Amino acid sequence: MKKLIRFGRRQNGQALILAMIMLAIGGLIIGPLVGLVTTSLNVGRHVEIQVEDYYAADAGVEHALWEIRQDPQDSSRVPVMVTDFREFNLLTPTNGETVHVKVTKQASNLYKVESSSTGSGSNTLITAFIISTNLNIFDGAMVASNDITLKKDATIDGDVFALGEFDAQGGLIHTDTADGVPEVIENATGLVFPTAQENAAFALGFKTEAKVGGTITGNYKINDPPGASITVDFGPKYITGNLTTDKNIIINLHGTIYVEGTIDIGQDTLIQGTGSIVAVGNIGFEKVGNYGTNPTGNDVIFSVNGSIDFRKEADLEALIYAPNGGISFKKEAEIIGSVICGQGIDVPEDISADKNFSITYNPEYKDTMSLPGFNPTAVRAWNITAAP
Repeated sequence: MKKLIRFGRRQNGQALILAMIMLAIGGLIIGPLVGLVTTSLNVGRHVEIQVEDYYAADAGVEHALWEIRQDPQDSSRVPVMVTDFREFNLLTPTNGETVHVKVTKQASNLYKVESSSTGSGSNTLITAFIISTNLNIFDGAMVASNDITLKKDATIDGDVFALGEFDAQGGLIHTDTADGVPEVIENATGLVFPTAQENAAFALGFKTEAKVGGTITGNYKINDPPGASITVDFGPKYITGNLTTDKNIIINLHGTIYVEGTIDIGQDTLIQGTGSIVAVGNIGFEKVGNYGTNPTGNDVIFSVNGSIDFRKEADLEALIYAPNGGISFKKEAEIIGSVICGQGIDVPEDISADKNFSITYNPEYKDTMSLPGFNPTAVRAWNITAAP
């Protein structure tokens, strides 16, 4: 019994020794750990400042790009003569940074943009080289990747751009209300047409609009309504097949139609109202009247991969766009908007008008109808460095 008591007494203080050892180890660890946390916070903040600096400087490049797009001949926006430059600060600080931009014209269509952000201690300079095509396909009343042929009398209010020839075989009245200088530019090599990816992105927005009204699977035919009425209300609607109609009816459009196949409007059928008409394949109309007077936006007639054919009279306000096919008007046409015929997959198609033809360019299409990602003024090089 005494031996056990003596043994127990010899254990006194061992817990204290263990605690002291743990405390010493903890003291050795906490110091470096606190330092590591502090360093991580500092690095994170530094990275955050660098990102803010980058986006601030990037805003300066985007602003210069916007100025060049508006009018490369306006000296109040961009330098006009080679070797000239223009400097400015963004009016509002971006991310708390002061952004200074210098635009230098290095060649007839080449600009050097230097955008620097300062104010946070980690300053950034972005140097970009921008090539301007000087021609935007949405700037013209009529634009084609090949020839434009007008076989009868025509009235055009707006510019005309063609990669091929412009042939007005009848009487031509050509004006330009927008800037007072009507232009016909043939063999317009400066024209840049959207890519297939850009057109697909453009079409996607219309598909989303159409699906709001529901989906029709397969082919669909708009039939002559029962009773005495010959009027059918239609849209918005997404159709996975082809769309056709009966003869001798009136279709009142109330929203966007998107068709994965083709659209063929029946004989003597009139389509009117508001809402975009989009098909992956060909689009064929009979009569189009009082179409496109949409108070909330601009309507579009768009064939993604096919052609657009107006077989009878057309009276409409819209952007008519066939990036991979032709556009034809077989009878009288009166259009407010823009007619754009892009390059074909194999052979570029033409714009033609067999009867009297009138078009008035709507400059709203320059901004509101630009394709997502489509950039007629492109950034060709990009370099990021620390600002001096």
